[in-house]
Amino acid sequence: MDVYRLDGLEDFAGLGADDMIYGDGISVIEWSEKIMEALPPSAIIIKLEPLEDGGRRITISNWPHGGLS
Repeated sequence: MDVYRLDGLEDFAGLGADDMIYGDGISVIEWSEKIMEALPPSAIIIKLEPLEDGGRRITISNWPHGGLS
């Protein structure tokens, strides 16, 4: 789900977000920093950052088996 164009948590909730987040399976949310308050504490966050050499840094936080970079 891409939430870039949403205006806030109300828009996110209007999409049926609770059913997606708390249902069976996995939910992938692009631009999740816009709706972080709506995510469960157990949400695993994957951050992609561009590097000067053209590569990317991938950081995974809240992974149940320890932090990864």
